[in-house]
Amino acid sequence: MDGYASLPRRLRLNGRHLHFAGFWFLAQCCNLPALAAPNDGAIVAADTPISFTLLPQTLKDADIQVFNGAPAKSGDWRSIAISQSGSVDSTCTATFVGKGVLLTAAHCVVLGSNHFASPISIGPFRYRCSVDPAYLSTTQMPSVRHPADYALCLAEPYSGTVPAEFQRLLWDTLDLRAVAKNDLLLVAGYGCVSWTFNPATGHIADEPGDKTLAVGDFKVTDLDADSFSSESDGKTKSALCAGDSGGPAFSGVSAMNPGGARTIRGIASRKHVDDSKVVSHFASLSTPRFGRFLACWKKANPNAYVMVKTSGTTTVENLICGSDA
Repeated sequence: MDGYASLPRRLRLNGRHLHFAGFWFLAQCCNLPALAAPNDGAIVAADTPISFTLLPQTLKDADIQVFNGAPAKSGDWRSIAISQSGSVDSTCTATFVGKGVLLTAAHCVVLGSNHFASPISIGPFRYRCSVDPAYLSTTQMPSVRHPADYALCLAEPYSGTVPAEFQRLLWDTLDLRAVAKNDLLLVAGYGCVSWTFNPATGHIADEPGDKTLAVGDFKVTDLDADSFSSESDGKTKSALCAGDSGGPAFSGVSAMNPGGARTIRGIASRKHVDDSKVVSHFASLSTPRFGRFLACWKKANPNAYVMVKTSGTTTVENLICGSDA
């Protein structure tokens, strides 16, 4: 939604501009609005859900696109869902990380000027979403209000028949281990299928997306308190693009080898152009702030089951729910 993740595909030069078919890019210069700010400035009713659909219902293996045109293996993406709501301006991605638990970007569910998270609906299920208090209490960023741009959504009780596709879902794992510079990760999501980028001006013009899943490799180049980022020259390196907000950044897999054991290290959040480079930002799951958020979420939802990987002697039970420093 708000100008974040998208993905890879093939590349061609187009005059003095660069035209990228399917890159998961990011772009935007100066004070351009974030990609797809949903209902910007508007108030959306608290009980109005954002509609998502499961990936298997919208994707064929042949539709998976890869950065720079490399034909990736299809992998198994049954943990991923895509937003289908007409009330937002672009696409968001969400990932199942436990029984009835979704992970996405906060800006995908905190719409317009709201100070609450909207619910998500997928098929007959409705998911109640929670975001970090820091995200709701500040407006320090346009569209993306705070680097803690993540949301956990839990399915509400349901007594009806469970559709077959929900019985075949996979769950990905939240990875709380520290992210380091030069770590190699892979992002997955939906978004624009092509764009025109002028490095001299930093201007990027996205073309309409086709809601096709794409994956792309990237290297972590910088670390911040609540996020990490990567840089792209806008020519040969992956970057985020409009439409893949909320997409997972995985470790353990790559575009050419997507079938390994993978864990989620961050969430596709936002982008900007700096000195002719496209900088992609991801909300980090390895920060003390996210640890507190997860602990508070677990305290409020004691029966919820989430897949979590930690380091050393740290466990989810050891995480402390408390106020931010």
